[in-house]
Amino acid sequence: MPEPRWNILELLFTAPDSQLDATMVEKLRGLKGKPTEEVKTGLHEILDLCAHCSLASGFVMKILNVEWNFIGGKLDDPAPWQKRWDR
Repeated sequence: MPEPRWNILELLFTAPDSQLDATMVEKLRGLKGKPTEEVKTGLHEILDLCAHCSLASGFVMKILNVEWNFIGGKLDDPAPWQKRWDR
């Protein structure tokens, strides 16, 4: 499994709210230094939250999706956080 490309992801740390909500920036920052599998799950959750709650621009969503796929993210990966939305 390839390592996350933090040289790309770190650029999002300074993204304005018009591109990426500050809560998602903090979630992304919290992934730095974590094992790749944890980063993969974290990026999956960030992508889902951004899509579900409109927290990122389409451009940022593409960047996050490319990185998630690069480190092995798949559509059928477990997503337990989605159970909270089934109400």
